[in-house]
Amino acid sequence: MGIARGYVRVADLARWLCVSRTTIWRWTRRGVLPAPVVIGGVRRWQLAAVEARLSEFTEFAGLKNRAADDGHVGGPQTRAVRCGGSPNDDS
Repeated sequence: MGIARGYVRVADLARWLCVSRTTIWRWTRRGVLPAPVVIGGVRRWQLAAVEARLSEFTEFAGLKNRAADDGHVGGPQTRAVRCGGSPNDDS
């Protein structure tokens, strides 16, 4: 992946977040993920922007989960899960 350090392709991002490529595009359309940029004719996501956006959702989920634990909010608890190592690993 050494072409654009700090940027990841859809397949790499999907693997890192343990979701399908379709989900990455759906999350992008819905604003969960930032819009990709085009580098060399390929759409890529800036990893720092993705991490920042996900941390916003993780913080919100944490607040929601604490409220649910206190009996203030119902519904399923959520958590951010990453798998597949770092998306910038060259292995």
